Amino acid sequence: MFGKYGKDIVCSAVSTLVMNTVNSIENLTEVKFEIDKNESGILKFKFTSEPDEKGQLLLESLVIGIIGIHEEYGNKYLQVYFKEV
Repeated sequence: MFGKYGKDIVCSAVSTLVMNTVNSIENLTEVKFEIDKNESGILKFKFTSEPDEKGQLLLESLVIGIIGIHEEYGNKYLQVYFKEV
């Protein structure tokens, strides 16, 4: 909700980071995973095999990027929760 639909730079930045991470894991690793996307824009990503070092590094990079966006724009526009499963 930083900007109008189609102009929301926070949403766009997070979406870009997430999609780049998924594409990088798919193209740069042998790790198997599942993706579930719904109509509201929520994407669930789940490793179906043990992540290798590259896969883990790519996820850590995603976290760094998202936390950076959060630090720039705050809780009003982006909330970050960690849940270990």
